Amino acid sequence: MTLYDRPDAKAFILHRGEMGTQWGVNRSVAQIHARLYLSERPMHAEQITDTR
Repeated sequence: MTLYDRPDAKAFILHRGEMGTQWGVNRSVAQIHARLYLSERPMHAEQITDTR
C-alpha cells in the first residue's frame, strides 16, 4: 500500500498544493513538501518523481 492509496494522505497532499498557491509557492513544490513531510524516511529525487 502506497501513501497515495490512503485517502487521508492523498487529500493532505492535494490540499497542501492548493494552500501553497495561496502562499505564493508553486503547487508542485508544496505537494512535494507534503509528500516528504508524510514520508517515514528521507527520499531521493527519483523516489519522489516515481510517487503516484
